[in-house]
Order: sequence, then structure tokens, then C-alpha cells
Amino acid sequence: MIHAKHQGLDSKTVACIIQVYDAAWDSLRGSIFASARRAAETRAILAHSIIEMAERGERDPIHLQEGVLRCFGMR
Repeated sequence: MIHAKHQGLDSKTVACIIQVYDAAWDSLRGSIFASARRAAETRAILAHSIIEMAERGERDPIHLQEGVLRCFGMR
């Protein structure tokens, strides 16, 4: 859920964030980052990182996904 402090993001951007989040999570499936032990932390990092990039102006889904996956050494 996007908190009140992120209300400046328009609906198109929010839809993009959700799409990128889902795709990035799918990319991490089967890795240690998606293990039962780390999944919650990984999901939080994904959400935070994607939102942060979007707030800085990045809107390209490919750039957002590549950027967030770099946090996990996946790109």
C-alpha cells in the first residue's frame, strides 16, 4: 500500500509501480531473496526502492525494474 506521503504520485505512475513490483518479485523467485525467511524484507525493499525511484522522476518500467534488481545484484 502506498502511504499518504506518496500521494503525489498519479494513478498512471502507481499502476507502473505495481507492474514493476510484480515483475521484479517474479524475477527474484527461486533466489535466496524470495525464501520464506527473507521474503517480507525483500518485498519491503522492492516497494521502497521502486517508489523512491518513481518519486525522483523515473517512469520507464524497464529502468525501474533494472534499477531495483541491481539492489539484489541481479542486473
